[in-house]
Amino acid sequence: MKPRFKSSSAFAYLLSALGAIFPAWTGQASVLTFDITGISSGSNMPGTYGDRIVSANDAANGFSYGTAGGFTPNVTVAYTGLDIFSDANLKWRSSGYSNFSKCVSYVPVTDYNWGVQFQADAGFKVTLTSFDLGKSGTSALMSGVFIQNAAGATVWDSGNVTLSGAGAPGQSFVLPAGITDTRLTIVVRARVVNPDPAPAGTNGTALDNITFSQTSTAPAIAVSKLSNGDVQVAFTGILQTSTNLGTWSDVTPAPASPYVIPKSSLSGKRYFRAKM
Repeated sequence: MKPRFKSSSAFAYLLSALGAIFPAWTGQASVLTFDITGISSGSNMPGTYGDRIVSANDAANGFSYGTAGGFTPNVTVAYTGLDIFSDANLKWRSSGYSNFSKCVSYVPVTDYNWGVQFQADAGFKVTLTSFDLGKSGTSALMSGVFIQNAAGATVWDSGNVTLSGAGAPGQSFVLPAGITDTRLTIVVRARVVNPDPAPAGTNGTALDNITFSQTSTAPAIAVSKLSNGDVQVAFTGILQTSTNLGTWSDVTPAPASPYVIPKSSLSGKRYFRAKM
């Protein structure tokens, strides 16, 4: 298989007796706080909010975001209701749902499911970390929320959950590690379980503070000098080496990461890269 590289400069490193330290390729995270200016409560949810976040403030669109170690330039977000992605009737609200000051909300019309979908670009994956769920009206037992992966399989389910009504704290969910795929969808079941039937106007639900991140699926490599002068190569995929950047060969026997090169063997020039 032909090696896949982000760029030769990103994956090939010169090792010398002096050594050098290169940062690892880390994941980046964003938080949808639904801070939007220029619209009124009850307006349609702006469909581009959360797309390709590269800054905490997007002044051109009136969007602001929370950050948790970086941004998500390779993820887009979609908001839809009425049995998932058949109609976009989600609303932006500044109050009326638990104690959320800003949120995305949905009041069922003909069906109860609604969702927020996260789609990663080719070569990337998206991970969901946490979110808050709230409701309008008074406290009630609701049918909860679940998460689907790119294949449409459920990878996490809250089950029934009691949600406080307007003015009271919402329900915060911290997800288990590993909720990761090329596409993930938070699906809210906006059904009141108890009391049944629900009082009019009490089955609206809302999401806030959705934390998500992106990671690259391409090979990655990082080189660092240890305190004893040895050089450590951390990598994913298959490690290759070259002395001239023209001819590459797999390191044999195939090492596990991290690969440590003794200081005594650091003579001349050696380059390293990772491939799938």
